[in-house]
Amino acid sequence: MPDTSAHAYRFAILLGMLIFVVIGGTYIHDYARVLGDPDTFWHIKLGSDIISSGHLPTVDTYSHSYAGKPFVSKEWLSEVLFALSYKFGGWNGVLVVTAVVAVSAVLLLYRQLAQFLHPTMAGLSAIFITTMLSPVVLARPHLFTMPIAAYFTARLFRAAEAKQAPQFWLLGLVTLWANLHGSFTLSFVIAGFAFLHLLENVHLTDRPTLVKWCVFLVLCPFAAMVHPYGYDPIRIGATMMATNKAMAYIVEWMPLNSQDDFLIEYFTLATLAVLIGSRLKLGWAKTLFIIFMLHMMLTHVRFVYVFFLLLPIVVAPHIAERFPEASLTNWLGRPRDVLERFASKRFKPLAALISIGAVIAIVFYLQTKMPAPPEDTAAERPIAFAVANHLEGNVFNEYRYGGSLIFHGIKTFVDGRAEQLFTGDFFPEYVNSGKHDGAKLFKDLIEKHQITWTLLPSDDLRNGYLDQMGWKKAYSDDKTMIYTKPTA
Repeated sequence: MPDTSAHAYRFAILLGMLIFVVIGGTYIHDYARVLGDPDTFWHIKLGSDIISSGHLPTVDTYSHSYAGKPFVSKEWLSEVLFALSYKFGGWNGVLVVTAVVAVSAVLLLYRQLAQFLHPTMAGLSAIFITTMLSPVVLARPHLFTMPIAAYFTARLFRAAEAKQAPQFWLLGLVTLWANLHGSFTLSFVIAGFAFLHLLENVHLTDRPTLVKWCVFLVLCPFAAMVHPYGYDPIRIGATMMATNKAMAYIVEWMPLNSQDDFLIEYFTLATLAVLIGSRLKLGWAKTLFIIFMLHMMLTHVRFVYVFFLLLPIVVAPHIAERFPEASLTNWLGRPRDVLERFASKRFKPLAALISIGAVIAIVFYLQTKMPAPPEDTAAERPIAFAVANHLEGNVFNEYRYGGSLIFHGIKTFVDGRAEQLFTGDFFPEYVNSGKHDGAKLFKDLIEKHQITWTLLPSDDLRNGYLDQMGWKKAYSDDKTMIYTKPTA
């Protein structure tokens, strides 16, 4: 942080610590949502199996419907990290790791904003953005890439603004990103727009710098292929977007729904209104980058973090230039107020108080609440019943129960690995079999996959079809039902 005042620097540090505690505490308190994604279960299971076997999978061994089909654990590093956090801390460990990584992304954002803006304004902006990121703060691999995306974007755009060559060690972040999550191709796009921003500034006058940027861009895909599976993650990503029919049925891959996500819509419109009304001199390269990020979020709601996390990093220098009274330079030029002087003089005891108090509060909360995934996705009771009663054969399961089934060692009919599996007409048929006219299709799927028992929500229409087929209701609670195929 370009700060010449010790008082100001200490105040900014304490403010960052408070942001860390407040936002981290919020995520931990919201554990039911953070741990509520069904894919969390199978990511932990895959990571555990990688650790225990010392090998990465090449075929599917977790479903009966696609058993033996090619499958790679392209996000293996994230899965290992989640498995280790679960091994040593249970669900508390998974929750704390998720919260720490998510807050780290927000703190990186705060640090970037505070390089140009008043720390209080930067801190309030970071807290505001946190509310927009909350829907995607889940215990899933993409989370580990959020700090990387923030830092990578900041370093490249700052280099372009300074008319400098990129630092080639940043290619290591591309490699790390590729081993953590399949969204690593976003790094290519970020680097491309940063290059366009440089080109806009220097045109063709600084050819040595332009050549270094071109070399960096060419090396990005090669850095991503420093991966146990080589180029497979790139191939899988391209195939998924081009031909996988399942993507149209999975919520996170659906377009932004203004009725369900009305807050995101309102704040997006407000953000665009501020950008337009402020008359920021962004230039055409950054404008195109903002349009691209907006397109990604509108097309797939899972990319909401791309827009709200990266946009402030890109526009912060222009806000400081357009509104000097809100800039860091203006703040540093003024005398410190009472609160800032108080924070500076008592920096060490305040920092210790925040740190120790946060640790004690979090430990007490975790021991009291004992966080765990919600029953809506965990399905602990029906799965425990199935295990205790030795239900054998192939299961027909609801999509959101697939992760928990894998976690408990039961092969699934369908689960969250649709990026590689359950291709063709499989997923549309699975979805359509649960509609009012899906009885025949459901019966055909039961026979084709030799289903012997089912695990479905209580309100699933297919339970009624099973009644009509003469299947036996073996288990029922307020959320789920299990039916078993009649013998003979």
